[in-house]
Amino acid sequence: MEFRDGMLVLGKFKGEGEILWPAFEDGHHKIALLGKGDKFNKTFEEIERKFLELEGVPYFSIDSTSGRKLEREGTLTNIIAFERDHPANSISNEILSEQRKELVNMYMEMMTSLIGVNRKKLVIGYRPTLEGPLYGHIRSAAQLEGDEKYKFEEQLKGLDNVLWQSDGDLFSYQYGGNTDEEKLLGLLKGVWSFWVFSMITPVEAPRVLHINIPDSSSYSEVQIKYLDRMIELLCVISNMSNMVLILSTNSMSPLKRAPIRYKLLVKKQGIDYDLSKTSLDFDDNGDSFVLIDDVHKQKMVGVLHL
Repeated sequence: MEFRDGMLVLGKFKGEGEILWPAFEDGHHKIALLGKGDKFNKTFEEIERKFLELEGVPYFSIDSTSGRKLEREGTLTNIIAFERDHPANSISNEILSEQRKELVNMYMEMMTSLIGVNRKKLVIGYRPTLEGPLYGHIRSAAQLEGDEKYKFEEQLKGLDNVLWQSDGDLFSYQYGGNTDEEKLLGLLKGVWSFWVFSMITPVEAPRVLHINIPDSSSYSEVQIKYLDRMIELLCVISNMSNMVLILSTNSMSPLKRAPIRYKLLVKKQGIDYDLSKTSLDFDDNGDSFVLIDDVHKQKMVGVLHL
């Protein structure tokens, strides 16, 4: 693979010619990589490497599996400080303002469910000319007692310390957890942290965001809804800025409602999709791939350049 004239050469057609992805052109910013196994991992790693070779293009990765250790560790953004220093009405863009409220609400719903606090008992109110919507929830901790109060406040403190590792233009946040609920909350914190970063840095500057989507096969309907909304709001950020969004997943289901134009399938069989019975010349040894272009309803079969 290589970048040529701003386009990533993904591979060559089974017939003739090259398959190109104009990643930084409007309308082409988003792609999903679907598959599993060594060949899939190598394909993703090669795409990541090619983006990292670009000068002045920071690459952000939110991943549950990388296990990478980079030189430095610190906070990309302090969510609590952003909510304190940027009143609700300081974001004039109505879409972004609604996203901000939605991130707060998703976090509170997921967090209170995780620690066993009945959110309906909390009285919430904030001053939009002085603070962000999170501050109403911060003050609501005063209504709690004992272990509930301690767990609530400890979770909120974690928003001060969403740790990212970095090395040059590479920034990596790794989320984990023993349960689906914990993993999803960890993913949300990474997405929220990046969202805040996008609000306080020039949106014209090119950047790349990779999201590794956790296995959602055991998710509840509510959890799927949270995952859908996280992907959706990042798609909006990508549409409004020069941000390339790369999603990696082993199933199609998290993408059913997401406006992702390109889907690159590196394996013909996945958890919830199967191209093995199609007429596509798509072998199962991992050397070939299918790039689906939803805009033109095309399925382009190619051979990977690895």
